[in-house]
Parts: sequence; structure tokens; C-alpha cells
Amino acid sequence: MKAQLDDALKAADFRATLEVADDRTALHLTEYRSRSPFGATAEAATEWLRRNGIAATAARDEQTLRVVVTLASADSVHTLIATLLQPWSTARTTAQQLEDVLSDLGVDSTVDVGTKYLNLHLTEDELGPAITLARLLGAPGLGEGLQLSHRRGIRRLTERIQWLITGVVGSEVSAEAEPACHHEPDRLTIEVSLDQARRLTERLRLAEVADLRNGASQ
Repeated sequence: MKAQLDDALKAADFRATLEVADDRTALHLTEYRSRSPFGATAEAATEWLRRNGIAATAARDEQTLRVVVTLASADSVHTLIATLLQPWSTARTTAQQLEDVLSDLGVDSTVDVGTKYLNLHLTEDELGPAITLARLLGAPGLGEGLQLSHRRGIRRLTERIQWLITGVVGSEVSAEAEPACHHEPDRLTIEVSLDQARRLTERLRLAEVADLRNGASQ
């Protein structure tokens, strides 16, 4: 069970330590994320475990001042993985696949991961990566007529990108732009659900295949 839980923690990028109890009948999980799903107290963690149907106990470590969750059965480990870790692992995999295909297509991006939504960030003066993304999605002229050195142009491009990706994934996405300031370039953030991210990734993979075919034919 320790090896299985260790693997699940790594796959979910979940910062925690895992120790076997002295009598080897349980596992002690101490979580180190700044925003713990268990809550900041043993009482909150106990309530979270109860609410999620996980047969485990929680106590405060007086040395580290961290909440320690004790898992004393295989069922409790399996339920914790399914309830807490698997959603993060799935989200991380989805985000990595989207980042990888964008990178392969020459689009610089970063993705912030949540268990229900991903935030795709495209950052560059005058939003060059967003223009490239639009071209890959079949809208090469999306930025035409816009003065992207001005806030209004960035705002209009954001609206166009939002509706373009909404059409690609089949449901509405949200998009927000942060115009450049003295220290930061323009930044466009597109929020998509995990299903929307998968559809966008699939469409971009088709674009990748088309690019390879065009390159081979030239």
C-alpha cells in the first residue's frame, strides 16, 4: 500500500511525506501544500475524511504543526487515491498533453492545473502566441484590423479567440486579457474544463498532422 500511495502522490504532484507506523499496521500521511484539502486543523481534516467516506483518522503533529492522516486499511488507501489524488493526476496529464502539443506546434504557453478547470496562459507583447494558435485552429486572419499595441485591440482579440475556441470545443470557454505594463508583456488566459482541454488538444493534433503533411509536400 505504501508503494501504491507513493506512486499516486507523485503522479498527482502532491507534496506530502508518507511513513509506515512503528507497528507496520498503518500509514501516516503528512501533507505540505499551502492549501490543504484536509483543512488547517485535525477537526477539519476529520470532517473532510468523513464527508468523503475515507476510514482514517487525523491528528496534529505538535512538532511540525501539520495535520497527519493515518490510514489503517487498504480500502482507506484506495478511497483516498480515488477521491483526492486521481483527479489531480488526471488533470495534470490533461494539462501536460495540451502543453506538449502546443510546444510541438511552436506556441509558447503555460498551464495552471485544477481538478475541474485548466488555465491556459499565452504571454507575449501583442499576443503573438494567440495569433499562432488562431492560425492553427483555422483562423489565420483573426488579428487583422486590430491594433494589438493598444488595449482595445487586445480586448477585441480576446473576444475573437474566446469565440473561436468555443466553436472548436463545442461549448463556451472564458478568456481574459491582461494588457502589458512596464514590467510584464501582454497575457491572455483561457479557462477550459478538462473535457474542453481534451477536445482542444485533439484539434491541435490534427493541425500538427496537417503541418507535417504540408512540410513533406513542399
